Amino acid sequence: MDNKLDKWRKQINSVDQKLLILLAKRLSLARKIGQHKKKRNLPILDQQRWNKILESNLNQAKSLNLSEIFIKRMFNLLHQYSLRVQKEVGNYDKKR
Repeated sequence: MDNKLDKWRKQINSVDQKLLILLAKRLSLARKIGQHKKKRNLPILDQQRWNKILESNLNQAKSLNLSEIFIKRMFNLLHQYSLRVQKEVGNYDKKR
């Protein structure tokens, strides 16, 4: 196969591995946040913070010439999963 193609594929594999490690770290932090919020009886979702985070990430994505639609979908999915992890760790009931 093409040497350049192999080289790029190896680089993608390396980036993917780093992404997985970062996602695992992020979810570990989400678990800690869930425990903290439960202890202090804080709501899982802080809508103002989420709006600021999303806006900041979208601005950074734009400066990196990344698709706004893709980044918005990716961060929304990640955020929803992080909220779910926090709920599970904090044993929040679904009424909150």
